[in-house]
Amino acid sequence: MQSSENELTSSTGILTVKLPFQSKSKSKSGKKRVSRALSRSYRRVETLEDQNEELRRKLKIAQKRLQRYDQKKNQVKPITNTPTGKTD
Repeated sequence: MQSSENELTSSTGILTVKLPFQSKSKSKSGKKRVSRALSRSYRRVETLEDQNEELRRKLKIAQKRLQRYDQKKNQVKPITNTPTGKTD
């Protein structure tokens, strides 16, 4: 079997390099750092989504206010039988 493995690696030119294992203390601090960064990013995404929702609500309110204003503006005032209505 070894001769076939040697032939395979020599024909394809692939080299395998073994890296030394890191100590457990370094990997723990890395995991903690990663988990803190993840939680920070999740909080940021959540706050941005909340802000986005609030802005959408404000936009909807402003659009409805504008729509009511346009309807009121475009309404034709009926002529009344009062002296001021007759003068217009």
